[in-house]
Order: sequence, then structure tokens, then C-alpha cells
Amino acid sequence: MIGGAGHVALRVMTRADIPDGLRLSGAAGWNQRESDWRFLLEGNPERFVVAVRDGRVIGSGGAVCYGTSLAWVCMILVDPSERGHGIGTRIVSGVLESLSDMRSVGLDATPFGLGASVFTRDTDRGREVARRIDSGMVFINQPAWTAPEIPFGGVKNSGFGRELSDLGFGEFVNRKLVNVAPAGAPPWGPVPA
Repeated sequence: MIGGAGHVALRVMTRADIPDGLRLSGAAGWNQRESDWRFLLEGNPERFVVAVRDGRVIGSGGAVCYGTSLAWVCMILVDPSERGHGIGTRIVSGVLESLSDMRSVGLDATPFGLGASVFTRDTDRGREVARRIDSGMVFINQPAWTAPEIPFGGVKNSGFGRELSDLGFGEFVNRKLVNVAPAGAPPWGPVPA
């Protein structure tokens, strides 16, 4: 069970759920209109889900698909009173399950940049996508993970620098540069040999 009282179930989002989608996007400060939701649902059948607890929609998410080449996961929304209980993660998992026919799947809906994952059957394409993701670490066909021998670090609101391994060690010490030039050398720049 996720979160508070009652079991959370995922099901396909329908047009009847659009008012709930508007409520969730409004609570997140997003500006979707009813026509936007209709466009997403009609153009991407069976690719959007809602999370329901006790008959109430508490989350939504889906994917915009471009043929079978690319799906872009979007509209991951969770009711503010239900956040922090893994519902968003469950929604993303439900959406990803509906995308098994896609060659590549993308997701970037966060101000953070510690770790990201690319799931694809075409690992060369996965490498291309990974190079364009603004994240400190990108894993292809695995969720983000780390170990003591692998340096990790983030970008954007996930900080900067590297931790772990000998690359990370230098992030926690003050290094000093000492430059020695012979007497009479120019005041700056390289000294001729």
C-alpha cells in the first residue's frame, strides 16, 4: 500500500478524468487547459494513467509518442496531500510499462540533475540521448545507482562536484598551487626554459 488509507490503483486515463487532470495540473501551478488534456489523450491512446485511491484520482502521468521511435514521459502529477509516498514513482513505472514498443523513452521534468536513466533496446542511441541529458550521471537500461568506486555528483539543483573514489577525494580537501620562478623572472606567465 502506498501513502495513507486505502489501496492505490493505476488505470488508463479517460476523457472523464480530464477535470481531475486540470485539478492536479492547477495544484502544480501548470497552465494546461481542457483542450490540452483532450489532445494528449486522443493522440496517445492507452499511454496515460491515473492513480486512484478510494475512488479519487490522486495522480496522473503519460507519454507523448512519436511513432515507435520516441516516447516523452510527461504530466507526472500527484495531489499535494499525497506527495512523498512513492505515488509519482508508481505512475512513472505504469507509464513505462505501456511503452515497451518504443525504441527510446525520455523524461526530464525536474529541476534536479543527480542521476537519470535511459531505457532503450538500441544502446548506441541510448548513448546519444545520454549525452544530451543535463545530469551528473546517466545510466542506460538501469535505474541510477552508485558504489564507492564510482564517482557521482549532480548538476542544477543537485549541487556540483564529485563524491566517492579518488576523483571525489579532492572535493573535500583544500589544494594549494605553489609556483616557483627563478629570481628576475617576469611577474606573471610562463618562464622560458
